[in-house]
Amino acid sequence: MSAVRVAVRTRPSAAFSEDCIKIDRDRQSIGIQLPKQSAGAHERSENQKESWQFSYDQARSRRKWPASLRHPSPSGLRLSRTPRIPQVLHNTGQQALFDDVVAPVVDSVLAGYNGTVMCYGQTGAGKTYTHIGSTSSYAQRGLAPRAISRIFQQLEARPQHEAVLTASYVEIHNDQLIDLLSHLPSPVPRHAEPLVIGEDKNGSISVKGLRSIHVANEEAALIALFEGESARSVAEHQLNDRSSRGHAVFTLTLAVKSRVESSDRMTRAKLVMVDLAGAKRKWGGANVGHVHNQV
Repeated sequence: MSAVRVAVRTRPSAAFSEDCIKIDRDRQSIGIQLPKQSAGAHERSENQKESWQFSYDQARSRRKWPASLRHPSPSGLRLSRTPRIPQVLHNTGQQALFDDVVAPVVDSVLAGYNGTVMCYGQTGAGKTYTHIGSTSSYAQRGLAPRAISRIFQQLEARPQHEAVLTASYVEIHNDQLIDLLSHLPSPVPRHAEPLVIGEDKNGSISVKGLRSIHVANEEAALIALFEGESARSVAEHQLNDRSSRGHAVFTLTLAVKSRVESSDRMTRAKLVMVDLAGAKRKWGGANVGHVHNQV
């Protein structure tokens, strides 16, 4: 199975287009059907495709079935201990989305593997809500705050390890790199300089000049996340009054070593949370003015 997993989250709506969008029972694929043409509509070409079917890699959940379901059924069949994760998440809440899609990535980062979560979709689809969530409702917090919380909870449960965490937040807007944490107070004077993407002799990619701040606890990491979020470029259009106009990349870097072993070996890993700018078409995006020229 590929290391890249794709999950589709459908935005809740009062009237879901069941005639045009079909989700299979196992939620592993989704079908799109063009609506029937209304009288007087422009006729479609005979060769024009009218339906599409998208299937996604099967994944297995790390959650276990209840003990009662692990016993043989009357037919003699035994259910798997690892239920299959639905890839099409229809009307799924923030917590369920995090548990099924993001928590395994966070756990792999704690084990020393780099992990990335990207939110991609049409403008107004709810990418930033999925990424950040509601700042006025704890229950509606997004994937990034939940990931931060899980990391610090896991580290607190491991007193035998010492961890150092740093955070950075960069935006790509109009082909320019913008440091979203540059306005925060700094213990040492900082000189403004253009951000440049570079590659070192080991092949590692980094942004030269990007500020990386030490975050000692969950509160400090959340402050960095929300302060950076408040500095993002936004614009208004008919689908969203605060549409993100640039790609935002929040990176949490961990360096962990043992307190009990004599070795100085340190494990390093990065969790990268990406909120991409909205995908849209010029002729049908209902955007306003200069918004077309951004990103």
